[in-house]
Amino acid sequence: MQSGIDYSNDGVEGQTDKILRQLPDDITDFVLSRPVYTSPGTDFHYNDGDPQVLSPMIQQLAGRPTDKWAHDVLFSKIGFENYNWVRYRDGITLRGFGIETTPREMVKLTLYVADSGFYNGQQDIPKDWLKEMLTEQVISDDNSLTEDTNKLPAILQNNLHLEPGNQGL
Repeated sequence: MQSGIDYSNDGVEGQTDKILRQLPDDITDFVLSRPVYTSPGTDFHYNDGDPQVLSPMIQQLAGRPTDKWAHDVLFSKIGFENYNWVRYRDGITLRGFGIETTPREMVKLTLYVADSGFYNGQQDIPKDWLKEMLTEQVISDDNSLTEDTNKLPAILQNNLHLEPGNQGL
């Protein structure tokens, strides 16, 4: 959320609307070809573009689509089964949004995080990593917390990649 990329979620004028209508051929190139409005790391700007650029990286490292990888390493372990994670027409799993599920399924993920990464007596995510993920990280120019203050970790640790966002992953 601090890439400096000029990406807007706003209505039909924003870039998210173009992605929802699947107008660009290549979603990653579409996001990365946006102009830069500030130096990376200097300004917090909540948007769907920043997390989206992580999906092709995960897919390349995992050797399979992000949604399949997440299912194999986490979702299937905690019984998170009733969902559809949308892929863009170029095959890249949507990361800024795109998980369609029920509140009951989201509770499974929430409880997993609340239980410090334990499920059925097994811990898949280190407690310290979860604590860091949930720690407030971003403060705006006026020293107030921004709307989305959680760190956006892009760390592949223990074959897991958990990232808070507008869908929780």
